[in-house]
Amino acid sequence: MDGDDRIRWQVIQSLMCDLELRFGEIERTQGIVFKDYFEAELRELRAPGGLIAQGIVRETPLGLLVEPSARSLVRNVCRIFDRRGRQLASGPRVMSSAL
Repeated sequence: MDGDDRIRWQVIQSLMCDLELRFGEIERTQGIVFKDYFEAELRELRAPGGLIAQGIVRETPLGLLVEPSARSLVRNVCRIFDRRGRQLASGPRVMSSAL
């Protein structure tokens, strides 16, 4: 597991366990500037038709919140931050996607 894996693991764990992600906590523990490190992922979330526009995620000044009504879709949120999952998704589909 490299440094990027550890950062992404913490992000995904926070989303899966707490249904929220506090940028400051990741920045303090991982020594990154969240909005710079995850610029592409945040752009995807904010895009028209993205998970924020769909009401699945809410962006706050402190971070991201998975809406309670979208709790069952938390894996879709995590997928955005999962580098390996994204690489696999660009290849042939071997598993069904979430609803």
